[in-house]
Amino acid sequence: NFFCHDVIYHLSLPFLGLTTITISLILIISPSLSMNEGTV
Repeated sequence: NFFCHDVIYHLSLPFLGLTTITISLILIISPSLSMNEGTV
């Protein structure tokens, strides 16, 4: 039971990291895209 929980924990960490990076990139890129569309 502890082993299974440990495996799930280690597998979910990279996924959470990628999700956080993706969301932060979207938040950073989205305003610049909308600003570019506004200027054009």
